[in-house]
Amino acid sequence: MERERDDVETAELRQRHVELFRTWLMDSGWTLRSQGPLGELLELNDVTVAIPRTLGQDAIVAQGVASRVAQAMGRSSKDVLKRLLSPLTDRIELRLIGTALPSGRVPLGAATEALRNGRRMISASGTSAITPGWSVARRYRPEAQALARDAELAHTEDGSFVFPLYITLERAEDSTLVYDPDSVIPEPFERRVTRTLATALATTVSLTHAPIDELSNADLDDASSVGVSKELCDSLHQVMKSPTVEEVEFNFEWSPAFGKTETFPGSVNVERASRPQLLSLAKRLSRPEPLHSAVYSGPILEIGRGDEGAFFFVLDTYFRERKTRMRVALSEEQHDEAISWYRNRATVLVQGDAKQFKSELLMDAPGRIDAWSQTLF
Repeated sequence: MERERDDVETAELRQRHVELFRTWLMDSGWTLRSQGPLGELLELNDVTVAIPRTLGQDAIVAQGVASRVAQAMGRSSKDVLKRLLSPLTDRIELRLIGTALPSGRVPLGAATEALRNGRRMISASGTSAITPGWSVARRYRPEAQALARDAELAHTEDGSFVFPLYITLERAEDSTLVYDPDSVIPEPFERRVTRTLATALATTVSLTHAPIDELSNADLDDASSVGVSKELCDSLHQVMKSPTVEEVEFNFEWSPAFGKTETFPGSVNVERASRPQLLSLAKRLSRPEPLHSAVYSGPILEIGRGDEGAFFFVLDTYFRERKTRMRVALSEEQHDEAISWYRNRATVLVQGDAKQFKSELLMDAPGRIDAWSQTLF
C-alpha cells in the first residue's frame, strides 16, 4: 500500500510538472495550435512541437521535447529540460555587455565582481524583503545569506557572457505543488526575494533618471519598501567597475507555480553612465535604521466585502521581521482598482498606521495605496 501511494504521489507530481512546463511555454510566447486525447501541439515562429500528456513519464521523450523546444527558442536543451524537471525555480540572468568584450570571454576581475555582487544583491534583497530599510548595514538576515549561498550558477552561454542564476522556490518538504492551481497561494520566502530583487533593480534605475538630491525622504521610503537599499546600489556600481563593462542586463524568468507574473519586471538594464547616480543614491541611503513600519508592501491574498458590507483586501507582508497578513479597509473605488492587482499578483504598497489584532494587522485608514510599476517612481 505504501509503495502504491508513493507511485500515485509521484505520478501527480510529474503531471503537475508538465502543467507548469506548459504554462511556462505559453508565457514565453508559444500558442496552442491543436489539442487532442494524446496531448497538444504548440507553435512558436512557425515551429510546432508536440507536448504529449505522458511527457512526465518518459525521460527519453522529455529530452526530445526539451531539445525541440530549445532549438525553436534559441536556448540550451539543458535549460529547457530544467524548466520541465524543476519547475519550482526562478531564473535570474546577469549579462555583462560591452563592445570590448570578446565573444564568450570577460576579464577575470569583471567576472569576480559580477559573482560577488550578484550574491550580495540577493542577500540584500532577502533582508529587505523581511526588514526593509535604506541601508542593510549589519542587519543581513541569515536566511537571506543562506539563499544567496545556495543559488545555483549554470553554464554561461555561447556568444555572450551571461551568469544564469537559479533560485529554488519552496525548499520546504511540504511542497505547495499540491495546492489548487486556481487558488491564490502565499508566495514562499524565495519568491519574495526574487520579486524584491527585480522590483528593486527596476526602481533603482528609475530613480537614477532624476537628480538624486531632489528625491524626498518619502521617495526613498517608498523605494526602500520594495527593496532599494544602499547595498544594492553599491553592488550595481561595483559590477560595472571594469571599463570593459558598458552595461549590465538582468533578465528574469518566473516559475508559474505561484500565480501570474505579468506585473513583475522581465528585464532591467543598467548603463555605465548611471554609475555616478548610483553612487549618489547609495550615499543618500546611508542610514542604518530600519524603514518606518508605516510602509508595507506585498501581493494581495484576498479581496472582497466583509460581513458589514465594508470593502477590504488582505496583504501578504512582513511586520517586525515576521510574515503576516494585514487587512486593509478600502473605499469602493479603491476596491475596484485593486481587483486587477489581486488577479495579477502585483506588488502593492500601503502606507498608514496598523494595529495588531489577534494573528493579523488591521489598517482602517490607509494614507496611500499603489501598485508597483516601473513608472511609479
